[in-house]
Amino acid sequence: VEYTEVTCQSAEGFGTGYTWRLDVGGAITGSSAETSSYFRPAISTIEPTSMATPGGDPIRINGTNLGPLVAIVTAEYDDGSTTFTATGCAVTVPHLQITCNNAEGMGTNFAWAVTVGGQVSDPSPVLTSYTPPRVLSLDVEVGPIGGGTVIVVSGSNFGTSGDVYIHLADAATTETCTVGTPTDYTHGAITCTTPAIGAADSGYVEVEAGGQSSEFFGTDIAYHYYEVGGITPTLGPVVGGTTVTISGEGFY
Repeated sequence: VEYTEVTCQSAEGFGTGYTWRLDVGGAITGSSAETSSYFRPAISTIEPTSMATPGGDPIRINGTNLGPLVAIVTAEYDDGSTTFTATGCAVTVPHLQITCNNAEGMGTNFAWAVTVGGQVSDPSPVLTSYTPPRVLSLDVEVGPIGGGTVIVVSGSNFGTSGDVYIHLADAATTETCTVGTPTDYTHGAITCTTPAIGAADSGYVEVEAGGQSSEFFGTDIAYHYYEVGGITPTLGPVVGGTTVTISGEGFY
């Protein structure tokens, strides 16, 4: 509209709170009283939706208004009680995709939010979770019913803390394998001490972390107990050579 209205096209950008000035034949106006902003970022999908507990997995966040390649972007994800901050976030497809690395952690059902130019998106419609723990091996599979055997449970995605359980077959009970210190617990290996039980039995080992449980390890028996009942004879010559019989139960 002559003398009263100018129409322009906005430049590529991001952020909020921009004032406007006009250059009319070399005469520059003062800043506008009103401000304008770019649309807030919005998340549509996230790939992948499963993350390793040690962190460092690339996570692709897809959506709209995610900013140009030069935009400074950050991302967080939370489950309503715990918030994690992703690392290394950058725009990888202008305005459409941000790639970040997930943080070390554990748990399930995390909604993501990204911040672009000071504007925060709504929580993502897609939820992500850390990969459940998985037990791959035990370094010891035999121990006394009195407990006290130190075992190393090896696997993956054990998280930052959790519990090791032994599910006994005959007694139909669950016992806890005690983890001594935080240094005994890592994402790939847990060192724990077996509990005492009442009688020889067998059981399956399970790791529970961040509200997720591993599958029972082993097809038949994952951990055996044994008990020495008696030794015959109890005396013998100092020169040796005596045949000794050790009796008990749970010898596998």
